[in-house]
Amino acid sequence: MKPPNPIREELDAHIARRAADLEAQGMDSDTAMRQAREEFGIVDTYEAQCRREQRIGIVNRVAGDVNRDVVYAWRRLRATPLFTIFAVVSLAVGIGVTTAIFSVVESLFFLTPGIPQPDRVAVIAGSSAYSGGSSSWVGIASKADFDDVAGAITSFDRRAASLQFWQALMTAQQAHTIGGEAVTGEYFQALGVSAARGRVLDASDDATERAVVVLSHRFWQSRFESDPGVIGQIVRIGGHPFEIVGVASAPYDGLSLAMPRHTSVWIPLRTAGLFPNAASADRRPSREQRRLSIVGRLAPGATVPRASAEVSALSQRLDEAYPISAAKFDGTSVPVARRWHVRTVAAAHEDMAADPRRFGLILVILVALVLIVACTNLANLTLARGTSRHHEHAVRRALGASRWRLVREQCAESAILAVLGGIAAFAVIRVLLFLFTAEIPLSAAFVVQLQPELSARSLVLAVAALALSLVVFGLAPALQLTRSSVRGDLAQSAASVVPATTPARRRSVRWQVTIAVSFFLVSTMALRAVMVEARHDSGIDLDRLAVAFIDFRLQRWDETRARPVLAALERELGGQTELESGALSSGMPFGTTTTPFLDMGRPGTVFVKNGRYPEALALVSTPGIFRTLGVPILRGRGFDERDGAGRPRVVVMNELAARELFQTTDVVGRELAYRMNAGRSSNQDTVTARVIGVAGDTDAQFLTRRNSGAVYIPLAQQYEPTLAVVGRAKSDTRKATDALRAAVRAADPEVSVNRAGPASMLLAGFYFTARIAATTAAALGLLALTLSMVGLHGILAQMVTMRTREVGLRIALGAERRQISRMVLGDGFKPVIQGLALGLLLGVLGRFVVRATVAPTVVIFDALALAVIPIPILAAGWLACYWPARRASHVDPNVALRAL
Repeated sequence: MKPPNPIREELDAHIARRAADLEAQGMDSDTAMRQAREEFGIVDTYEAQCRREQRIGIVNRVAGDVNRDVVYAWRRLRATPLFTIFAVVSLAVGIGVTTAIFSVVESLFFLTPGIPQPDRVAVIAGSSAYSGGSSSWVGIASKADFDDVAGAITSFDRRAASLQFWQALMTAQQAHTIGGEAVTGEYFQALGVSAARGRVLDASDDATERAVVVLSHRFWQSRFESDPGVIGQIVRIGGHPFEIVGVASAPYDGLSLAMPRHTSVWIPLRTAGLFPNAASADRRPSREQRRLSIVGRLAPGATVPRASAEVSALSQRLDEAYPISAAKFDGTSVPVARRWHVRTVAAAHEDMAADPRRFGLILVILVALVLIVACTNLANLTLARGTSRHHEHAVRRALGASRWRLVREQCAESAILAVLGGIAAFAVIRVLLFLFTAEIPLSAAFVVQLQPELSARSLVLAVAALALSLVVFGLAPALQLTRSSVRGDLAQSAASVVPATTPARRRSVRWQVTIAVSFFLVSTMALRAVMVEARHDSGIDLDRLAVAFIDFRLQRWDETRARPVLAALERELGGQTELESGALSSGMPFGTTTTPFLDMGRPGTVFVKNGRYPEALALVSTPGIFRTLGVPILRGRGFDERDGAGRPRVVVMNELAARELFQTTDVVGRELAYRMNAGRSSNQDTVTARVIGVAGDTDAQFLTRRNSGAVYIPLAQQYEPTLAVVGRAKSDTRKATDALRAAVRAADPEVSVNRAGPASMLLAGFYFTARIAATTAAALGLLALTLSMVGLHGILAQMVTMRTREVGLRIALGAERRQISRMVLGDGFKPVIQGLALGLLLGVLGRFVVRATVAPTVVIFDALALAVIPIPILAAGWLACYWPARRASHVDPNVALRAL
C-alpha cells in the first residue's frame, strides 16, 4: 500500500469543492467531476501514470512467467539430450529440404517476365514456323509481315520485332557461346525496359551503320564481373566487332518467357544479316521465311480484344495477298494460315508456366510430406513424454494452477525446439542451395542452369512451415495432455497402469510408413531407368569421357582458317596431363543432335534427291577417336598418318553398318560409296572410299538404342565445322573437362566452347537426370522411413515404460516372456503393416498419375519393386519394435509389482 501523499490529498479536496460548485450550478455529478478534473490537468497525468505503472507491472509479471517457463523447459530438454537432438535435426531436415526444393522450383517455374505492366505489353501469336504450324508467338512473321503490322495496326503505340540467335562472343579474355536477340529500335520502349548502365537500343539504331550491343544484367554480372567501365568496350560477335552501349536493367532476361533460357545480348535487327543462321533478316525476304516474333505496347484506351480483332483481320488480308506454306519432310508443302491473334505478355507467360508450375507445386507438396512426417513424429514423441506427467498436471491443477499455465509451459519447450530447429534449418537450406546450383542436362542441346536463391517467398514459406510445425508438435499435444479430468487423474497414482498406444498415434505411424513406402515406390521408376543404364554397355567408355562442343560456323571460319586451329588443338590435347588421350569428331555416337548422317551405297550407286538409302552416323574424326572412346577395332586397322589429306579415301565401319550394307562384317578392302545427308533437301557430292577396318558397335542417337550404324571418316580427308572435342580422363572427368577448355583456349582463344562437361552428363542427359531424381526420391523416402521408425521406437519404448506394472502382472499371472514380446511386437507391427499396404496402393496410384502426365512408358505394376520395397520397411519396423519388446519381456515382476 502506498504511503499518504499530502499534495495528492489537497488536490483531491480542491477537485471535490470545484465539483460541488458545478453541481450547485445544475450540472450532474459525473459531468461536474469530469470537468473539475479537466481543470486540474495534473490529476489526469497522475492517473495515466498509475495506469502505465499497472501495465508495466503486468508486462513484468508476464515476462517473468515466460522467463521461468523457458528456464524450466530448457532444463527438461537438457535432461533428455537424445530427444532434443532428434527433434532439432528432424525439424531442420524437414523445413530445410522443403524450403530448398521450393527455392529450386521457384527458380525454374516461377520466373516473371521482368517487365513493368506486363498486362499492357502484348505479343502476336499464330501459326509458327518453329512449331509445325501450331499456335505460338515465336517465329510467326517475316520481315515483310512485320512491316505490314507496323504500318497498319493502330492498337499498338509501339511495336518491335525480335529474332533469336546463337553466336560466339569474343571478349579480350575468352570466347563464349551466347544466346541473343536481334531487335528493332522500339523493342525496349515497347517493353518498358530501361538501362542499368549506358543506354538501350532505340529507333536511331535502325538507321545508323554502327554495330552496337546491349548486355543483359545477368550476363554483365557473370561474364564481365559487373565491370562499371564496360560501356564503350568492343566485343566480337560472330567474328564482327560490336560496341557495348548499355546494360539492360534487372530482372529482364529476354523475351523467351521460357524457364531458364536467358538472353545475353541484344543487337539491332539490321545487323543480324552478318550471321549465317540469321542471314537476310534485315532485307525484305520471302514471306515464307518466318523467323520474327512481334511485340507491342497497347495504346492508351486500346484493349486486347480490339487489338486481337485488328491483327486477325490483317492476317486474313495477308493470307489472301501473300499465302504461305509449310514444307513437309518429303519435299512437298501445304498451305498454312497465319491465324494471328494478340496475347498479353502476362497471359502468354502464365500459359507457358502453367504446366511446369503444377508439376513444381506437386513436387513441393510431395517433399513437404517429409516435414509432415517429422512434425507428427515429434507430436507422438511429445505425447509419449507428456503421458508420464498426467498425475503431476492433475496435482498442480488441484492446487490452483490454470490449464493455460500448463499449456504455456509445454509450449515453451516446443518453442525452444522450434527456434533451434529453425536455426539449423537455415544452415541446411544454405548447404542444399549450394549443392543444387548446377547444370542439369535434359539433352546435349539443352542444359538447365540451376541457380536457386533464398528469396522472400522462400523465407515466408520457411517461417510458415516452422509456425505450422510448432502448432502440430507443440500446441496440439499441449492441449491434449492438459485436457484430462483432475479428479480422474488424482484417483490414479503416478505409477498406475495407463492404456497402450492410442488409435491416433497408431494412425500417425501408419501414415508415416505410407508416405515412406509411396516415396520408395515412385522413386523406383527413375531408379529402374538408372539400373537399365548401369547394366547396359553403350559401346564406349562413357564414365571416363569428357566432351566439349565447338562450332566454327559461329566464328564464320572456313576450312582454310580452321585447319591450323584443328592441328594446334590436336597437339594441345596430347599435352594435357589430365587426359589419357584426346580426339576430335564431327559428333558423338549418341546423345547429340549435331552428329551428321550419311547415305551408304555400293560403288557405282547414283544418289538422287529424296531417295531412300541405308543410313549411318558420320563420325568425321582424328585417329585417336577409337582409343579415346574405347571402341575396339575388330578387323583391319584404324586411322593413322597414312590417311592424311591427298591420300586415297578410307573409312572404318562398325559391324552394324557393315551388315546393313554388305550383309557381312568381312568388309575390309571393299569399297563404299556415300553421300553426306543434309536432311535430303539437296544433292550432295558422292564419295567412294575403301574400308580399312571394322569397329565395334555402339549405341546410336540415343543411349540404350542401336538402330543405326556408324562410319568413321578421317577428319584430315573431310572437313566438318561442328566438332566434339573428346578427352579420356585419367581419373576425374571434371578435371578432364577443364583440360578440354584449356586446350581449346591454348589452340586459339577466339574459339568458343558451346557446352562442356562429363559425357555421362551431356550424352546421357535423361539418365543423368533420372539418376538425380531417383537419388533424391530414395533419400526422401529413406528419411521419411527413418523418422517413422525412430518415432515408432520412441512410442513403443514409452508404452513399455508406462505398462511396466501391467507387464509384471501378466508375467506374475503366468504369461510367458515370448507372449509379452509378441504382444509388444503386435502393437508395433500393426500400423507398420497397415501403412505398408496403404503405401503400396498409393504408390501404384502415383505411378498411374506419372504415366498419364509425364512418362507414358512407365510400368505401373512393377513386380520386382512390389516385392523388394516391403523388405526394408519390415526390417526397419522390426528393429524399431525389437528393443522395446525385449525390454518388456525382461521385466522383473517382483520389482514391477512392489508398489502395488
